[in-house]
Amino acid sequence: MTTLAIDPGVSYLGWCRSDGQSGTMLFKPYQDRGEALCGFQNWLGNQMADGISLLAIERPGFRMNARDADFVYGVVWAAHSIAFRFDVPRREMRADSVRKALIGRARRLKGESDRAFDAVIREAVRERGFSPESEHAVDAAALLCAVSGGENRLPPCLDGTKQLKP
Repeated sequence: MTTLAIDPGVSYLGWCRSDGQSGTMLFKPYQDRGEALCGFQNWLGNQMADGISLLAIERPGFRMNARDADFVYGVVWAAHSIAFRFDVPRREMRADSVRKALIGRARRLKGESDRAFDAVIREAVRERGFSPESEHAVDAAALLCAVSGGENRLPPCLDGTKQLKP
């Protein structure tokens, strides 16, 4: 059983699978946002057909303009829709909840730079056996670790004892 975690963004989408694969999808080469969304839907459909058993989605933050928010929430909606079509359960987590589950705190320490905080997250992901190449894939790997109890193992929600909210 394979879990896929995605971290949607305006220009990039980070992704990581529990089998160790990870990467970044770039939305910018597309002519318009509709074309980018169709490309994402095709990619995600192929991932689902490859045996994904749980889709984890990082819930977008609120610090973006309306046009960007429309697109990012469109990606989230499309992900839910495609997972539903393949009868794959979904889980959403906010970024601060992911960080807290992974490293025990949601925010950087006083005086700690954003770069240093990102390095702490990257190291926590690497300690769990993942080697993502981009910051977007690191965020997706962190989400994957968070939904699997902070470790690279089967998420507890897949044992059939806990009902998932769509």
